[in-house]
Amino acid sequence: MGYEWKKTKYEGIRYREHPTRQHGVRKDRYYVLRQRVNGRRVEEALGWESQGFNLQKVREIQSALLLAAKTGSGPRTLAEMRAADEQARKREEENKEIERNKSISISDYWDTYLAFAKTKKGESSWEKEESHYRNWISQVLGDVPIRELYRLEHWDKLMAVLVDANLAPRTRQYVAFTLRQCVVHAYKRGMVDAPPPQLKDVGAVLKPNSNQRTRVISTEEFKQILNNLREKDEYAYRMTVFAAITCCRASQAYDLEWGDIDFSERTALVKEKDHTKRKIYLGDKVMDMLRDMDRVGDYVFVNESGDKYKQAPKSFANVVKKLGLNKGRRRLNKIVFHSLRHTGATRLGKLIPLRDLMDVIGWKTATIAMRYQKTEKEIQDKATIELEKMVLS
Repeated sequence: MGYEWKKTKYEGIRYREHPTRQHGVRKDRYYVLRQRVNGRRVEEALGWESQGFNLQKVREIQSALLLAAKTGSGPRTLAEMRAADEQARKREEENKEIERNKSISISDYWDTYLAFAKTKKGESSWEKEESHYRNWISQVLGDVPIRELYRLEHWDKLMAVLVDANLAPRTRQYVAFTLRQCVVHAYKRGMVDAPPPQLKDVGAVLKPNSNQRTRVISTEEFKQILNNLREKDEYAYRMTVFAAITCCRASQAYDLEWGDIDFSERTALVKEKDHTKRKIYLGDKVMDMLRDMDRVGDYVFVNESGDKYKQAPKSFANVVKKLGLNKGRRRLNKIVFHSLRHTGATRLGKLIPLRDLMDVIGWKTATIAMRYQKTEKEIQDKATIELEKMVLS
């Protein structure tokens, strides 16, 4: 469709009229600019007079472009001018975002961090972090701008509250670590200008062996626990037997899926804290127990309702309490589910070399070479047989 272009009193500015639409007492006008840039003719559209582009406005824009072309400073075309305006708009938005970030508190940012944690960590890990935030961090520092958490005074306040609440040193360390991970997450994404302090600077690092458990479950105590568990909760009994013989953590037992077990090879793949999987060898009695179990869903160890465990079975703690095995004992000298792993490691330490023990238990060293060394199947079989004798004899 052809248009009739009309000249204005300014060279290089022309317009066409809308066939029907009025703007004021006359038809709406559509303005364009024509000029020469670097020896070539450039024609660019501005817009309708009803959009604000009247002749005076168009003339102002033309004058600015002509001045830029003459001086060599600034945009010389409408395209360049619009690109410059867009860059200026983005800079303004970025500055506004920076100002908004300055007032974002830990409570404002927590959901963002938690969503990230759920993609990188196991359910039990991020649930613990959520508990740390809900019970302690939000109560003490929830309203503090996250960009202010490089200052030690805020951390001192949190640690003082945790000490006054009589939390164990390890628990205080975990709470501080959760907060630090949240702030580091924000720091790496440009939300804050300075990283948070190290845990050692806020008094959240334990002294050597200050959190080491000392209780070793005796053979007689094992028998009492297992006999009571078998009567009270068959599901907890099976998970306890498996954990005691394999020396795995509670999370490794309740995260174990049927697909992780190779019945022909008598092996299982257990999940490590870094989400890698480690192969362990299973003895005959454990294999017999697994073969006799009903498969309910994907997970091997489920409760009586058929649901996956999310923590060590409460029945274990209830039986230990009923038997009075922790009466009069200090915290680190009490039997807990993790004592199964501690006891197994202690017993095996007397039977096999340290290098082999590290592979059986799943401990890792600082060097990559040792991290990938594996114990021979015969050595792990020997370890499994010894643990079966201790637990199920």
